[in-house]
Amino acid sequence: MKELFFADNKPVSVFHRLDPRGKIIGIFAFVVLVATLESPPALVLSLGLVLGLNLAAKIPATYLCRRLAWLVPFAGFLVVVFPFITPGQPVFTLTLPFAVLTASDAGLHKAVVLLLRMTNALTALVFLTTATSFPQLLHGFQALKVPPLLLQLVEFTVRYLFIIQQELRRMLLARRARGFTAGRNFLHRHTLETLGQLVGVLFIRAYERSDRIHQAMLARGYPGEPRPERLSRWQKADLCWSVAVITVAVGLKLADTGGDLWLMLWK
Repeated sequence: MKELFFADNKPVSVFHRLDPRGKIIGIFAFVVLVATLESPPALVLSLGLVLGLNLAAKIPATYLCRRLAWLVPFAGFLVVVFPFITPGQPVFTLTLPFAVLTASDAGLHKAVVLLLRMTNALTALVFLTTATSFPQLLHGFQALKVPPLLLQLVEFTVRYLFIIQQELRRMLLARRARGFTAGRNFLHRHTLETLGQLVGVLFIRAYERSDRIHQAMLARGYPGEPRPERLSRWQKADLCWSVAVITVAVGLKLADTGGDLWLMLWK
């Protein structure tokens, strides 16, 4: 679970030393602009560029693949369904025992564009979270005037999610020590009752623990908002990197429009 939030920072590269504010601005601008691209070639080019960033940052390929695997439960269903629910010229027909499905060219185009957009965004975010430690990310967002309450919610959620996970493991171990036997399947009544009791007890324990933690923080003089951290001044490398990433994203957007936007800007 920790690998989901904290990457291994041993392979240090020049990107790890950049200011977190510059990385946040550059990557988020890149994701926003790439999410508006409609041309698959432009999306493939942007994906190649962001994969090159991950390679230059010395991010292991296995780590990147594990992060990209999270696309399957979220985008997999839409990518499979879009070709068969979008009107357009028929491309191929899939005959099933219960139905005949026809894929359209517009649906295939929409599925490919969606897959490439999400892959671009997730790959860019993997680069950001791997080349920047979690505390640095929080300090960067804080310096960019993100609401403190939102930062506190993110920080406490990430930090205590692991504690709740450990609590759940202890509960499961205690359940096995008492000779618990699972039902025949997930929909079995005994299994559902046990699962409901487990979730309920875990919620109560998490609530009680959070109350004790809050009282302990107040006793130690917690002011109610994170203390401001002073980051170093922007260097030329930080500014150049942010401008370069945004310029590349804008160039891809201009190329994607087929030149129409160029003429509008010229006029």
